Amino acid sequence: IDYALAAGFKEVVLDAVAINNGEAVEEAAMPAILQLLSRQQHVIVHTGRKQSFQLSSQKLGTVLGTIARQCVVQAGVKRVVIAGGDTSSYAARAMEVDAVAMIAPLVTGAPICSAWSKNTFINGIEVNFGDAEDGMGEIQPENLADASTTQSTAEEVADPPIEISTPVRP
Repeated sequence: IDYALAAGFKEVVLDAVAINNGEAVEEAAMPAILQLLSRQQHVIVHTGRKQSFQLSSQKLGTVLGTIARQCVVQAGVKRVVIAGGDTSSYAARAMEVDAVAMIAPLVTGAPICSAWSKNTFINGIEVNFGDAEDGMGEIQPENLADASTTQSTAEEVADPPIEISTPVRP
């Protein structure tokens, strides 16, 4: 999180307690996220620093995946990075990702992939799903620039964030 913020990302912090209680925090967060994306800002969405309680991977992943899907559909985002092993699998489901195909190595266990989906907005976007404690901290902007044509970054964190790149405009 600190690395992304130092690199100029704007942050949106989600209420971890509300997520754990099953509240629809994505509805409250989306206007701020979409406003940042409309200003061509890179965005990192997370639940803050280390929590004093264990977050549900399913609840967190579903919220993050829903936010990512809405950003792709509403703002034309072309690359999404989600840190957190179990969280990533739930996020992929919420994003309606059916399968992925590796398109470029990035870090061990977390390559840049192309998403396959019946949802035409999601089909073909670049995704990076990885474990926040196993290699995601190695991701740097220059690694992503070498891996593909868009720019983004992610940082190893205690609670998994979602990083959303600005839309690629033709």
